[in-house]
Amino acid sequence: MAVWIQLFAHLLAGGVITGNPMGAVPKPKAARGAPAAFTDTDLSALIATLKDGDIPARRPWTARDYALVTTLALTGLRRAELLALAVDDVEGSPRERQLAVRHGKGDNYRAIPIQPALEHLIEHYLRERWGPVPDQRRPSPTNPWSAPARTPLWVGDQGRAMTTSQLGHLVQRAYRAAGINSRRPPGALVHGNATDNRHPDPSALRAPASTWPPNSAARSRIPTRPRWEPRPVDRPSSSTRTTTLSGR
Repeated sequence: MAVWIQLFAHLLAGGVITGNPMGAVPKPKAARGAPAAFTDTDLSALIATLKDGDIPARRPWTARDYALVTTLALTGLRRAELLALAVDDVEGSPRERQLAVRHGKGDNYRAIPIQPALEHLIEHYLRERWGPVPDQRRPSPTNPWSAPARTPLWVGDQGRAMTTSQLGHLVQRAYRAAGINSRRPPGALVHGNATDNRHPDPSALRAPASTWPPNSAARSRIPTRPRWEPRPVDRPSSSTRTTTLSGR
């Protein structure tokens, strides 16, 4: 069709015809296929890369990255559904937990059971997350699943709710580190697993080595104070005063 459009445009420019009939012809829409599914080898390489913390990052957070991407792979959640989860959306008793997706496709509610191995990864991430930042708002500081209502489950390096852009960059880095085609979108995990039943072997899911108590490297990665708490500063000698807010 593109050839005909160019031909008639050329004839119109040359004065051979007085109008271009192709303007009234509807253009066919290209079929939009699902992202290419992952093979078992791809998934094994991705899980191994996440578990070993081999994803290059300025502030690596192995426990979070491993739990987050594995949740995406095992549950078939869409990116928006994954990032909308709060800590209290992980419901149920130990080893029988499920994810409450409150606003899924079509704004429908659904519950997704999770395997104990995945529950363990998420719990390990939460223990790391709460460890260095005591939060007086948490009802039970010793319980990793205890948090104020609607506290985001997945956060970025600064302690704020993770964005779609941050998730996309994380997954792309994981693809490259695992030797997988980095052009695949995060949704390829959903289509490759939820539709083809290619799930990682739960027996292979093991939490990474703990970074608690945090060493010097971990301190540079894990925030040490809430973002909303002002860092003490010396009173400036000039008439202009500035206040520096610390990063969480």
